[in-house]
Amino acid sequence: MMERKTTTAGRRIAGRAGKAVGKTFEDNRLYHGKIKRAPKDIVPLDNPDNLSSFAIYDVSRHPVRIRAAVSRGAPYWSIALTAYNTDSFYVVNDRQVSGDIVSVVITRTGDSFVPCEGDRVVAAPSEKGIVLVRTILPQARNGAALEALMATQTLASMEPATSCAR
Repeated sequence: MMERKTTTAGRRIAGRAGKAVGKTFEDNRLYHGKIKRAPKDIVPLDNPDNLSSFAIYDVSRHPVRIRAAVSRGAPYWSIALTAYNTDSFYVVNDRQVSGDIVSVVITRTGDSFVPCEGDRVVAAPSEKGIVLVRTILPQARNGAALEALMATQTLASMEPATSCAR
């Protein structure tokens, strides 16, 4: 079972967003946004053309694996990793993934890790940072297509990563 502990770094990174929605965010857990609808969102906090999920990663105790389904019905989809100091250090998008699922393992710099088949291993420059999964919504927005994109987005998950035997 993964430890879910809110850290000082997590509170700093996500503090403003948390205050805006009245939440405390836990490390290594993905939070999924909803499709923005102008009449209901008086002051949208995000671009209404984006469907976003985010997490505060913490690799201080163990590597973390992110598994996500690639949203093929969207104009653009990506996973972006940002260090504690807000420098972006890794992005993978739908055009770089040949299958329908992507697995990204975040490790500490200098740690050894044996990837499982299909893992993309990324050494993070900081033990804590942000994971952002983004889907750009299509211009034509029918309800069923949007719900399918949202369902695909919420399949993304994070878990402790263990090395695979070779």
